[in-house]
Amino acid sequence: MNDEILRIIDRDFEEKDRQLVIKYLKKIHLNNVWGGNGTLHQVQHSILLLAEGSVYRVKDLVKCARDDFRDVIAAATQIRKKPKLP
Repeated sequence: MNDEILRIIDRDFEEKDRQLVIKYLKKIHLNNVWGGNGTLHQVQHSILLLAEGSVYRVKDLVKCARDDFRDVIAAATQIRKKPKLP
C-alpha cells in the first residue's frame, strides 16, 4: 500500500478504524485487477473516495471491486466529474 493511500486513510478515518480499513483494502490483490500495481492503487483510491470515511462502505466496495474492479473506478470517476458550484 503506497504512502498516498495511507495518508488518505489517516485523513478520512478515525484512528480506531484505520487498521480495519487497511485490512479490507489488502483483500484486493493484483489478480483482482488487470493493470498491475497502478491499477491496484487506483482501485484503492477509488474505494476511499467513495467510502467517504465509512468503514462499512469500504467493506462493501472491496467486495464489489473483487467482483469487478471497473465498477468501483467508474463510480469514482463520476464523482470526480461532478461540477463544483460556487
